[in-house]
Amino acid sequence: MAAPPAAAQFDAPAVVVRTSPVTPARGRLGWIEVVPSGGAVSRPLHRVEGEAADEPLHFSVAPNGAFKALFGLPVEGPDSVELSLRLEREGRTDTTLLTL
Repeated sequence: MAAPPAAAQFDAPAVVVRTSPVTPARGRLGWIEVVPSGGAVSRPLHRVEGEAADEPLHFSVAPNGAFKALFGLPVEGPDSVELSLRLEREGRTDTTLLTL
């Protein structure tokens, strides 16, 4: 007997995460941009919070609806930096973990 397919409790619309510069260098500042995509119009992002390299990110909303935050990369440390984002829509929060 086959099990029925599982369904997600909440099908969150996707976001695109960009950095500028595309490949941030150690000891430098960069921008993180979180852009709603796909079905985000029906469930818009209300708020974005997060941390990069264990430092809080302070997002502001750009005129195009994207959320942008300035971040700094430590001078010393591993080759990659952990990025944690909390995306809030309609009272629901999704957590996304990325590596830069």
